[in-house]
Amino acid sequence: MHLKSVKLSHVRGYRATGAIPIDGLITGIIGGYDDGQSTIPEVLAMFFESGDVKTDNSDIDGFSLAGLGRA
Repeated sequence: MHLKSVKLSHVRGYRATGAIPIDGLITGIIGGYDDGQSTIPEVLAMFFESGDVKTDNSDIDGFSLAGLGRA
């Protein structure tokens, strides 16, 4: 099975709308505090019944987009 996109609705802690494309280039999920980033892999784990997903809850406030090809 190959996922092309994920669309979540009515899921605790996830408020965004629309599909999340998965094109093989995705390396991380970035968002503000309490935006539901850890909810996405948790729901995928439940869907595929692969067990718990562990998140490290590390703070990404210092993350920089410099050098990532953003204009």
